[in-house]
Amino acid sequence: MLLKEGVKAPDFTLPDLEGREIGLQKDMAGRDTLIVFWATWCPSCEEELKILDKAYREYGEKGFNLLTINVYDDPDMVRRYVERRDLSFPVLLDTEGKVAERYQVYAIPIGYLLDGDGRIRKRFVGGIPEEEVSRLISEYLGG
Repeated sequence: MLLKEGVKAPDFTLPDLEGREIGLQKDMAGRDTLIVFWATWCPSCEEELKILDKAYREYGEKGFNLLTINVYDDPDMVRRYVERRDLSFPVLLDTEGKVAERYQVYAIPIGYLLDGDGRIRKRFVGGIPEEEVSRLISEYLGG
């Protein structure tokens, strides 16, 4: 099934950098959530992560729900990457790419805005511009 607007997003559970299991339905149910797939070797991802980190620092405690999912990278490499850049948002590890496959990630970065029922509102391929992140926060994510 093609993941497009209005379709229920696949549920998943992945470990974060501390080894805690984070589940989409379990932990984000009832809340609009932005999910972004990325990798350490991706220059476009690095730019997007800077934008997302700035937004998360400002609006994370005000309802900006963000899950970033690193795809295929070694967990230690991801930890070093996150620490060097002092990223503040949740980072989940999809080391085998199983969740990325279910989300039809064919290029990165790629993001999905989900509503509180877990349905896809928007899909973003190639990064989300800063002005779009600001708009999403004010319009959908409680900023």
